[in-house]
Order: sequence, then C-alpha cells, then structure tokens
Amino acid sequence: LNATITNVFIFYREKMLDLTGMHNLDQLISIMDVELKMLPDDEPIIALAYQ
Repeated sequence: LNATITNVFIFYREKMLDLTGMHNLDQLISIMDVELKMLPDDEPIIALAYQ
C-alpha cells in the first residue's frame, strides 16, 4: 500500500520525532530505526498515531 501515512509522532527523552507524511510503512520504519537504534532497550518511548 502506498498511501501517505498521516499524523505519526514518536516521543523519547526530550525529543519529538515527526513521521507525518511518510509515503509508506517501510519508509516510516526505516526512519524510525535510524533515529531510535542508539537508545537503550529500556528507554521509554511514546508512539502517537491518529487520523
């Protein structure tokens, strides 16, 4: 499915990762992996997605 994914935010530490407007799930996951790979496994993360 190549529909644009809207309104996805990831919060961790003092940061907000805005993933709004990604073109597909693979792109969203790829960017999320790059941004979060350095965090420890027990780091709290909040994910918010809505339409």
